[in-house]
Amino acid sequence: MLRGGNPVTSEDYVSSYNSGTGTNSYSHNNVKDTYVTAGEGIRFEADIIYYFKDQAGLFLQVGYSSGSTTTKYNYTSTSTNSPNPPSSYTYNVDRTINYSSIPLMAGLHFKTNIGNLQPYGGAGVGVIVQNDLKIGMKQIYTGSSQNTSTLEQEMKLTNKIPFAYEGYIGFNIPINPRAAFFVQAKATLASFYITRTEITKYTIDGIDQLKSMPVRYKITEYEENKDYVEIGNGDPSKPQFGGAPYPFAANSIAFTMGISFSL
Repeated sequence: MLRGGNPVTSEDYVSSYNSGTGTNSYSHNNVKDTYVTAGEGIRFEADIIYYFKDQAGLFLQVGYSSGSTTTKYNYTSTSTNSPNPPSSYTYNVDRTINYSSIPLMAGLHFKTNIGNLQPYGGAGVGVIVQNDLKIGMKQIYTGSSQNTSTLEQEMKLTNKIPFAYEGYIGFNIPINPRAAFFVQAKATLASFYITRTEITKYTIDGIDQLKSMPVRYKITEYEENKDYVEIGNGDPSKPQFGGAPYPFAANSIAFTMGISFSL
């Protein structure tokens, strides 16, 4: 994702509390926002263009994109409870997002000739099928007594298939009548709407905690245009309701080069 998407922040966060004066202090250090795609991953794409005129045609496109990114969150808290000795604890958290998707696009393609160059461009619409979207977390906790525990959790996100918009420009340099070297810039705009989250892994010090968790703590469902009232803690055997689906931006700009072939 480019700037404007949902960032996953790496930072060091420090808090302290002094009960004698009633003061709190907080600091954020080494803050860095990273974005999910950020050029990390792989992408394959196949395009078929049918020319109904010499310089205009229709294109069909299918592809596959995948990747991952990892961020770190370090949290330290110290509490001074006079006259008792101070207590402190730290969390060191690694968060990883893994994703893969399949774009299916169609639109108009145009080309022209300027000497040996063949500039081209196009625009289209389609859908992006999110094949996999997971968020993993590994957290190491250390308290004042220096006892350490390790928590690992993985969450799967399910979303609606979104409409996507695509535009691209580039140029070909012919190698022979059937092949050309190309350079291209392409922008894709889309927003996923998360409709369900499910915890698929949860361990503490290697011991599975998932089997003993009620369904409502493992699964959250989101639905638009729905009024919902929950009484008390709700039914533990049913997913909890999280309100309207929330957006997960999937905008990207790709710069590619390679060899194209015509039939």
